[in-house]
Amino acid sequence: MNGAAADQVLIAGGGIAGLTTALALRHFDIPCRVLERDQFQDQVGTGIQLSPNATRVLFQLGLGDRLRERALTLPRLETRNWKSGRLISNVAINSEGTSSERAPYLHITRADLIEILAAAAHDAAEITMHAQECVTGFQVTEECVSLTTDKDAYSAELLLGCDGTHSTVRRSLGLAHTHQRSHWTAWRTIVETPTDRPVSVQLWMGPTAHVVLYPVSHRNELNLVVIDRTRVSFCGSWRTHGTLDELHQTLAGWNSEVNRLLDLIEPNRLFRWGIVPHGRVSNVPVASRVALMGDAWHTILPFLAQGAALAIEDAFVFARSLANEPNNYTAAIKQFHEQRHRRVNRVRAISSMLGHVYRLRQPWALLRDLAGSIAARRLQRQVFSYDATLDR
Repeated sequence: MNGAAADQVLIAGGGIAGLTTALALRHFDIPCRVLERDQFQDQVGTGIQLSPNATRVLFQLGLGDRLRERALTLPRLETRNWKSGRLISNVAINSEGTSSERAPYLHITRADLIEILAAAAHDAAEITMHAQECVTGFQVTEECVSLTTDKDAYSAELLLGCDGTHSTVRRSLGLAHTHQRSHWTAWRTIVETPTDRPVSVQLWMGPTAHVVLYPVSHRNELNLVVIDRTRVSFCGSWRTHGTLDELHQTLAGWNSEVNRLLDLIEPNRLFRWGIVPHGRVSNVPVASRVALMGDAWHTILPFLAQGAALAIEDAFVFARSLANEPNNYTAAIKQFHEQRHRRVNRVRAISSMLGHVYRLRQPWALLRDLAGSIAARRLQRQVFSYDATLDR
C-alpha cells in the first residue's frame, strides 16, 4: 500500500473535473491524491467554451493569467440559417453586463486547458499526482475507503469519482444503468483555418442538425462541432473516427461557408461521438464516503456547452462543503448534493430543450428566430450569472 497513513481525499480521474477539484481542495488547504488512467493531457483534441460561471471559479483558483495567455475572448454569438446563411441573432457574450474582467467568456482547446490545470496541480505541494494508474476497485467501510489500482493500493477518508461519463467509480456504485439511450451524435474536430476565420461564435441551425464554429487559439485553429441524430441508439462507451463522406452527407445542402470547412478537415482528427446523458440527479448521496463529480455524476446533452462548466462548479462547491465540515464527511457530501442538485437539473433541462429548439422547422423556426436575441440574453442571466464561489 502506498504510504502508511491514509490520504484525506483520493480523486479518480485527472481530466477537467479531477484537476479542478484538486485545485479547489488546495484552495481550502485540503490535501489530495489524483489517480489518472492515462497521462494528464487531452487525448483527442477539441475545443471548449468556458462561460462566466466557469471562469469565476478558475480565476478564483488563481488561473486567470494562464488562461488569458492561451484562450480567446470572443465578443459575440451569432446564430445563422443553415441554408441561406442569414444572420438570425447577434448577442454580446463579452461586454459590460454580460461578463467582466473577473469572469470573461473564454474559448480554448481542451489540450491547453488541461495543460494549464495539470501544471498548476503539479506546482501545488498539497496535490500528489499519479499518471497511468487505473482504478480497479474499492471498498467503503465505516473508517475509510480502500482503493486498488493496477499498480498499487490506497486508503483515504474520501473517494471522489471524477472519471467521466463511463466512470469506473459510478459503475462500482451500481449506477451504470442510469445512462439514458440517445440517438444524438456529435462530430468534433479542430481545423487549421485561413486568416479570414470567424471572430465570433457561430451557431448554424437546421432542421436535421446544427453546427457550432468558433476559434479556440491564437494558432488559427477553429473548433467545429456538428450534432445530428441517427437511427442507431447509443448506450455505453462509444467513440469512433468519423468519415468525411458521412459528414458531407450530413451537411448536404448546407450553406457553402459551412461546407468549405469540410475540405480543411484532417481525416485522422475527425471523431464521432455517441452522446450518452445521465438522468436527473438527486439530493440524496449515493455513499457515505464516495461522491461523484462532473460527467461521472451528471453528463448532460451538449446544446448549452455546460458540461465542463458544471464540473468546474462542482469542484469548488464540494471543496467548500468539505472545508465547512472537515470532520464529518457524510455531512459534507450531503451538503454538496443539496447545493448542487437543483442547479444541475435546471441546466440539464434547459440544454435538453435547446436540442429541439435548434432543429425546429417552419413555421416554428420563424417564431424561434424572432425571439432569438431575447432568449439568448435570458439564458445568459439564468445560466452564466451563477457564482459557485459564493457560500450558499
